[in-house]
Amino acid sequence: MARIIMSEQASIFSNIWSKRCSPVEGIHSFGEWKFYIVFLMYMGSLVCLAHDPFFLDHGHFIFARQNIITIFLAYIIGASFCWEHPIFGKSSGANFLLQCLMMMPLSLLVARILVQPPSNTILMDIVNKAIGAFRSTVFNPESFIPEWLMQLFQNWKLSLFAVLVTIGLSVRKLQYRISTVLTFLVIPFAITITKGGELRWLIAGLLIFLVGLALQFCRYDRVIYYENVARRLISEGGDKAMINLATKIMVQLEERKAITEKNLLVLVHNEYQKTGDFTETEYRMIAAELVQLMIYRFDFIAIQNDSNGVVIKANPALWNNDNLMMYITVVPRMIVIAFLMICWILAPVDIVPDSIPFLGALDDVVVALVSSIALKETVSEKRLVSRF
Repeated sequence: MARIIMSEQASIFSNIWSKRCSPVEGIHSFGEWKFYIVFLMYMGSLVCLAHDPFFLDHGHFIFARQNIITIFLAYIIGASFCWEHPIFGKSSGANFLLQCLMMMPLSLLVARILVQPPSNTILMDIVNKAIGAFRSTVFNPESFIPEWLMQLFQNWKLSLFAVLVTIGLSVRKLQYRISTVLTFLVIPFAITITKGGELRWLIAGLLIFLVGLALQFCRYDRVIYYENVARRLISEGGDKAMINLATKIMVQLEERKAITEKNLLVLVHNEYQKTGDFTETEYRMIAAELVQLMIYRFDFIAIQNDSNGVVIKANPALWNNDNLMMYITVVPRMIVIAFLMICWILAPVDIVPDSIPFLGALDDVVVALVSSIALKETVSEKRLVSRF
């Protein structure tokens, strides 16, 4: 009987995904023409960005040591969307090769818009004074921190970008992550454009890079969602009607993101009216049992309040794949958040002077609180994934 239910659920989810994933979406093998197009796009973007005067010294490409930190930041961004919340296909074979290649033009792009020559502005004077005060009153970072890592102290744009992006990528919802990264990339890019100079290689490289991303785009996180749901249903088993109903609910949650109490009762009524006549009270009892099952046994859903009242939403961990690549993505981000939080708290220069009672410690408290929340969200999400 368990094998029959397992076969039925596998068939259901196979049909579900075949309807929601276009066969031309993403890249599936080395034999596809899109693999070679995307490969050329990323290589072309890399060549264009490498020809930007910013990276040239007497006609030769030079990736200065102060730009190395941008490789790390580009890795954090790219890995988040390739391996943690995969929207560029499965991390294997042809896709994995392209995902690794993607990091190279992304690193040059981040370096081009964030690592700028120092200017004699009032803001830079304040930053330099802050760095000097930090060295003289606490310790000399250069004594044990590599020169390339010192850019986080010396380049305020790079530091701000690192803080905002790492915290933004700790948000569970994919759309918020994408909007956060786009916002913090568009703003420095717009500032770079307004400064003028030689921009043709930068713009050409960016456009070619975006074409490659568009061709490789594939919401593989949806595949992971259905795989996690099917795996849990198969391993736990249970009443056939209850399993079928849980399956339909999870499909609707993937499509609509939330189900109200009224919609849940409609689903229960439609499923169980086939097996007999039930009163309204009995339908509500079945719905309550189902919700309890999906929360405590399957870890599928959570109950929340929003503008529509009490709703159920899918566990965000269902869109994550519990594999080595995901943890390779998450751990560096956690290290950056903790490192920047500690450095900010230890630094003697504050947005609000410490001499002001109560308000003096406000900026440190806010930074520590936001960073702690980001770390907590990341850790708790990965702990939920491990259950699957």
